[in-house]
Amino acid sequence: MQKEINETPATEFAKAIDRISRVVSLSLRLQHKIDATDAEAINFLREKSGNNQLSIEQIRNEYSVWALEEGFVSLANILPQLLETARKNCSTSASQKEIREFDRKPFEGKLSFLEDNYGLRCERHKEAIISFNKARNCLVHRKGIVSERDTNTNDHKYLQISWLGVDFFVDDGQTKEKKEIPFEIKKGAKLSGVNVKRTKSFKIGDQIVFNSNEFREITFTMNFFVAELSENLAILKATIN
Repeated sequence: MQKEINETPATEFAKAIDRISRVVSLSLRLQHKIDATDAEAINFLREKSGNNQLSIEQIRNEYSVWALEEGFVSLANILPQLLETARKNCSTSASQKEIREFDRKPFEGKLSFLEDNYGLRCERHKEAIISFNKARNCLVHRKGIVSERDTNTNDHKYLQISWLGVDFFVDDGQTKEKKEIPFEIKKGAKLSGVNVKRTKSFKIGDQIVFNSNEFREITFTMNFFVAELSENLAILKATIN
């Protein structure tokens, strides 16, 4: 994970994100299969919640929150490594003071530092990535229950998460129908996809909830951000050289 972006075209980061996507998406799909016979899962989630009287439905909800927390934390942990790799590629002669200043900054501050000091910009998916970090903080510190400090809308009433999704359509020659994953394609039918911006808003007091397909799309957006950063870094280095 410490290899430079221009040496491995973001491949290592993309692989790490894909692993997170597969594990968490599978976990979210399996949450409804937890039942009274799953003693290990029940004991773990009751202990984690501090409530030994949780019902099976409450345990399933706790499991979903836990899976999302693990997923968003894992994604958030990649970001400092990614931006540090970008900083190293931008400047091979940074002072210790500059490095310490960069290290101390939060994610948004690191992005601004790269823009202001090196002209490295990643605007296409910046809003989405920042919202992922907000979701991570809420899941870790407030068990996914949105508080005022988590909000990011102008009225300070909602936490809004945005990402890039794909709407799939199947054309059988007679009708073109939008499909929800999972779906089957009959022989001879044509599949197409359209990128769409998705948003999901949670008001104060709401529980953050995403299904497996939504989380998969969120990780795809992370990969788009990695690719954009890599591409812009390559352009910047070519301009300097």
